[in-house]
Amino acid sequence: PVDTALYGTITLTNNSTNGATEYAWYFGDGTQLVQTDFVDSVEHSYDTTGVYTITLDVTGATCTATNTKTLTISESNNIKEFCKAPIIYPNPAQNYITVKGVDANTTVFIYNAIGKLLIISDLSQNSGLDISSLSQGIYIVKIKTTKGEYYTKFTKK
Repeated sequence: PVDTALYGTITLTNNSTNGATEYAWYFGDGTQLVQTDFVDSVEHSYDTTGVYTITLDVTGATCTATNTKTLTISESNNIKEFCKAPIIYPNPAQNYITVKGVDANTTVFIYNAIGKLLIISDLSQNSGLDISSLSQGIYIVKIKTTKGEYYTKFTKK
């Protein structure tokens, strides 16, 4: 049974037997998929949070069978926001890095491998950051925005 899912694409399994004349999927968001050939699974994408009733109607020569499940997509599972996390490029970098996908109230913290804070910088949208004073190595970056805190790393050449 389907209980919860992230935003994005989910896979639904058709547990009916092959031989029906029609397989009609109703995804609970106003969309449907009607198939005349047996397919063991289908994929569907949801764009918003909510509770969706998913129904599969299987029609044969002499009868119709219906299977219904409930799908809950919650705000806490929001993969779209995760995908909007800021990114740093280039990586590896020499003298500057650019932080893309940030808002006007963003602070970047750069730490060395043992956790010592080396750089704090306030950034505006999609700003560059001078890292020329850093030695070669791997650095941990905390990006603090109005949407939350994100962690990543980069390599200094």
